[in-house]
Amino acid sequence: QSLGGYNMGQADNVRRIMGKKKVDKMAYEKEKFINGWKDPEGKKDIDGCLKRGIPKEVAEKVFAEMESFASYAFNKSHAAAYAYLTYQTAYLKCYYEPEFLTAVLNDRITSMDNIKKYVTYARQEKIEILPPDINKSQTYFSAHDGKIRFGIGALKNVGVGIVETIIDERKANGDFTSFENFLERVNNQALNKKCLESLILSGAFDSFGINRATLMTSYDYLVDKVIKERKSKETGQFSFFDNAVIKQEDTFKYPNIKEYSKETKLKFEKDVVGVYISGHPLNDYVDKFKNFNLTSDMMYEVDDEIGEDNFAQEDAAVQDGMVVTCGGVLTEVKRHITKMGKQEMAMVELEDIYGTIHVMVFPKVYAKLKDVLIQDSLVTIAGRVSIRDGEAPIVVCEDVRPWFAEAAPAPVQGAAQKVYLKFDLTDANLYKKVCTLLASYNGTSEVIAKCTTQNKPFRLGVTTGVNNYLINQLNGLLGSENVVVK
Repeated sequence: QSLGGYNMGQADNVRRIMGKKKVDKMAYEKEKFINGWKDPEGKKDIDGCLKRGIPKEVAEKVFAEMESFASYAFNKSHAAAYAYLTYQTAYLKCYYEPEFLTAVLNDRITSMDNIKKYVTYARQEKIEILPPDINKSQTYFSAHDGKIRFGIGALKNVGVGIVETIIDERKANGDFTSFENFLERVNNQALNKKCLESLILSGAFDSFGINRATLMTSYDYLVDKVIKERKSKETGQFSFFDNAVIKQEDTFKYPNIKEYSKETKLKFEKDVVGVYISGHPLNDYVDKFKNFNLTSDMMYEVDDEIGEDNFAQEDAAVQDGMVVTCGGVLTEVKRHITKMGKQEMAMVELEDIYGTIHVMVFPKVYAKLKDVLIQDSLVTIAGRVSIRDGEAPIVVCEDVRPWFAEAAPAPVQGAAQKVYLKFDLTDANLYKKVCTLLASYNGTSEVIAKCTTQNKPFRLGVTTGVNNYLINQLNGLLGSENVVVK
């Protein structure tokens, strides 16, 4: 600042360039520092060392020291603190890895992408991730016997306050012995619909031996019963006769309902927990990922390196502009209209076995590929990595290839000409997804759908090609109990 005539903002910009190890930009700054720079806008020119009477050899020597710093240097106190913390965390990770990763997860409990990342890492380290359990889980993640247990507080729609009242009740009066026992002992806050559904669909009540589909069908009746009993007690209208009748009805007979399919269970887990717990829909395709040169964990590594005090991004496995192929399931497809030109484009989230990759599909590419950008479909995406300062890395899409198109899927053995579906046809968004999915498989099989709100069957006016890929995707979208081919 003093030698070259930089103002504070310009000098701080050089500091940032050194912090981010931008060697090419340092060469540009050298010219400014020694010979000066004329601001095109005329706001603040830089004099340069020569104009200020500093000999060229002195200026070059000073700048050479700054360039050396840019290649990587710390001040002593900074380096000592880093070394001390690095040694501590390395020791903990080596000798207490489950406890260490539990602390890391809890530190990032509000970031679902980070939870996915570290849960995946823990599994790679052969550390078992246990599902939420109403009798064993704490508010946050906890470590037990070398395993990590999901915390109930990490579930969607289950607030920390509610979880703490549940855990307080458990500590005071022992484990919950059944689903009904849980409902009777917790306060009314914990009986709200969204909270209970999240607990059921995450598997928090699995230890009671009642399947999730049955609990989802039964909880409304049981909650109403508990609330009525409480109101009766509060108003003093609870007689001896009422008590005798309720005791006779205490043993609730659950309906005999088939459990959700594996795909449906996983979809619900993802909805309420943010990650798959009991499995992963891509587990059958693990070998396919060997053909890709980009997976989501590589993108996380780049994202972690964005910061002034980290090593140069040039050392990362993923580079800006790198040509990549990646694949997985499209968990989100968001359509946007550009401000300039009013053209359609899309932001896509692609989930692989490690986490999520964010993909940008610009208008020209989107116009060609929008018919295959279907939520919940399995695809391979080709494109280029885009890394911008201060932003998470993304993939700019150039091509999308559905997995069913990469190899001709075998038709279902003995498949007849009709597909029978059951869903709410008045749900325009769901109706569009189903029709788009069916139309993406060429074939002559007729499709008949029963509307769950009107209880009537309708011909959808679309034909499809029946194969295992189609059936798996329909199962994931509607539930296997609502998909029949015969």
